[in-house]
Amino acid sequence: MSFVTQTFDLAKLMLHFPVSYKTCNYYQHFKNNKQPIKTFYAMKVQGKYRSFFTFTVALIIVLGFGTLDAAAQKKDKLIRLAKLQIDSVQLENYKSILKEGIEAALRLEPGVLTLYAVSEKAQPNHITILEIYADEDAYRAHLETPHFKKYKTGTKDMVKSLDLVEVDPLIPGLRVIK
Repeated sequence: MSFVTQTFDLAKLMLHFPVSYKTCNYYQHFKNNKQPIKTFYAMKVQGKYRSFFTFTVALIIVLGFGTLDAAAQKKDKLIRLAKLQIDSVQLENYKSILKEGIEAALRLEPGVLTLYAVSEKAQPNHITILEIYADEDAYRAHLETPHFKKYKTGTKDMVKSLDLVEVDPLIPGLRVIK
């Protein structure tokens, strides 16, 4: 029996809905014994404790579904790695254009959560950019901005290869930069 099922059954018993005796998992006990399960009487679910237990169960249900909703929202984020190989002769010019584009995107676009560029120490012309967008719509909007189009046209002859890899975070919710 799942936690949610047990929680709803307990809530039905505490609230004493007439239909609860027929719909809950403890129906067989009530049918045979004509009284609630002893453990619920021991908890004194009646009287002054009834509202406390009702509130507690309601809180568990709300927090449980709130957590599921938050997890679903986090899943909507678009996270990818852009792996680029840049022409070594034009690397400094590329870095300048990239810096300008990233700064504009982070300043002007609320849906762009992170753009973090790094280069390999052994091969500085191999650049990886961690891109985190609020959702697919934010990413599509980013592609239509003037600063992104300026970056693409300004670097088209500098980029030797580009590989976009969609990834899933291993630790969701972890901040990239403090």
